[in-house]
Amino acid sequence: NWNFTVERQLPADFLVRGSYVGSRGIHERREWEFNPAVGSATASTSTTDARRLFAPYYGSGLIGYMSNGVARYNSFQASLLKRYSRGFTIQMNYTLSKSVDDSGSGLQGNSGGGSSVLPWYSPLYDTVLIGPSDFDHRHRIVTSYVWDIPFGNNMRGLAKGVLGGWQLTGVQQYQTGSPMTVVSGKDNSRTGIGRDRAVLTGLSVDRPAGVDPLNQWFNPAAFGQNPLGTFGTLGKGTLRGPSMFSWDMGVFKKIPLKGDRIGMQFRTEFFNIFNHPMFNNPATNLSDGNYGKITQTLGNAGSTQGDITSGGARVIQLALKLTF
Repeated sequence: NWNFTVERQLPADFLVRGSYVGSRGIHERREWEFNPAVGSATASTSTTDARRLFAPYYGSGLIGYMSNGVARYNSFQASLLKRYSRGFTIQMNYTLSKSVDDSGSGLQGNSGGGSSVLPWYSPLYDTVLIGPSDFDHRHRIVTSYVWDIPFGNNMRGLAKGVLGGWQLTGVQQYQTGSPMTVVSGKDNSRTGIGRDRAVLTGLSVDRPAGVDPLNQWFNPAAFGQNPLGTFGTLGKGTLRGPSMFSWDMGVFKKIPLKGDRIGMQFRTEFFNIFNHPMFNNPATNLSDGNYGKITQTLGNAGSTQGDITSGGARVIQLALKLTF
C-alpha cells in the first residue's frame, strides 16, 4: 500500500488535506469448483452427479481454494479539519475511490454467496469474476462536529446550572450504492454449481420513467436467463444499489458534582434522527419472486455496508455518565 499527502494550515485553526491512497493485493484466496458436472444443452439436472468429472469416485462437488486472486484500490481523499478552539471542532472527509478484485462474490445484498460462479475449466472464469469489490462505494462523505454551547456558561446560580454546560455533537455519513450482479437462479449450465449469471437482452437497464424505484430499482427486462449449456456472460458489479445517508446527533449536559474532579453528564443520543429510510439492495436473482424489487431496509436486513451500520428506524437513547 502507498499514499501521498499534502497538508496546508489555514487561518482560524483550520487544516486542509488532500491525499492519494492506493493498495494492491496479490495471492488472495479464490474459491473454485474442481468437480463440476459436464454440462450441455441436452443434459438433465437429474444426472448431475453422474456427469461430474471425477464420477463415480466423487459424487458431489469438491470446493478448493487457489491463492491467485488480485485486488486493486485507488482513491482521492480530501479533509477539512477545524481544530478544537472557542468550544467548537469540525471535521469533513470526502473519498472518491475505486476497488476492483477477482475474488469477491459480487452478490452483496442478495441471497447466496461464494465466489465460485463457474467451473475451473471455463474460458469465461476470469472475465465474469473481475469487477467492483463488494465493499466498493465510489463516493463517501463523513462529517463530525462537537460544539460546546456558550450560552449560559457565564451566568450564575440556578440559571447557570440549567442553561450552562450544554454540548451538541453529530455525525453525518453519505455514500453511493454498492455493486450488484444479476444471477439466473437456475442451473442452466447443468454443472451443479448454481452460480450461473444472467445475460443482457439488449434493453436499457434504466428504470422506466414514472415507476416506483422500490418496485423496479432497474429495468428487469434488461436481463434474461442464460441459454441451456452456457454459464451466462454478465460481469460482476454491473449495477449499483441505493445510496445511503445517516444523520446521528447527541445533546449532552455537564453537571458538576464536586469541583472539577467529579461530574456527571446527561446524554441524549439520536440515531437516524430524521428517521430517513436506508434501503437494502434489491433482489437480483432472476428466479426470485421479488426480482428487481427492494423489500428491506438495511436495519431489517441486518446489513452492514461501509461504516453505516444502523440503517433502521430512529432510535433515541438516554444515559447518565459519571466522570471522576
